[in-house]
Amino acid sequence: MASYLIPPPTPMSTKGDLCANWKTFNQAWDYFIIATELNNKDLSIQAAALCSIMGQDAVKVINSLTTLSDDDKKKLAEILKRLSEHFINKRHVVFERSKLLDCNQVGHEGVDAYVVRLPQHAETCEFEALEFGFIMDHFLKGTYDSINWVFSWQFSTNLIFPLHASRFVAS
Repeated sequence: MASYLIPPPTPMSTKGDLCANWKTFNQAWDYFIIATELNNKDLSIQAAALCSIMGQDAVKVINSLTTLSDDDKKKLAEILKRLSEHFINKRHVVFERSKLLDCNQVGHEGVDAYVVRLPQHAETCEFEALEFGFIMDHFLKGTYDSINWVFSWQFSTNLIFPLHASRFVAS
């Protein structure tokens, strides 16, 4: 069997969007333990590897969790569960939505780049089923020449939002 040196995930960032940082790190961790076959090792070894790879700032978070006993700190599933509870939904939705509302097309930015940037901002706003409508409304508000764009969009065969175009194009 060939042996590969697979680098561990980068330590988890405890700054910025903690929810997104946790989801990204957790996904990378899942891939890492499978790729390195660490998932075949004892769970206490997996827990120690997790704490080692997560970095010092994340270990400080683990140590501060009052819901995690010393015995639980040796159990991988318990650590992952408590960290998920801690980091998920730690975002300030009003602040995230205000960032979206401040997101307008900048002078040198093309429409395509602006269309890509808006959904990235909306991901953290928890709009759920209404997300596309909010993005579309804000797109029209934040585009320099939105009226001309709407008219050209209605007659264009190359729609920017092809999956949802039928909702917005006048018949």
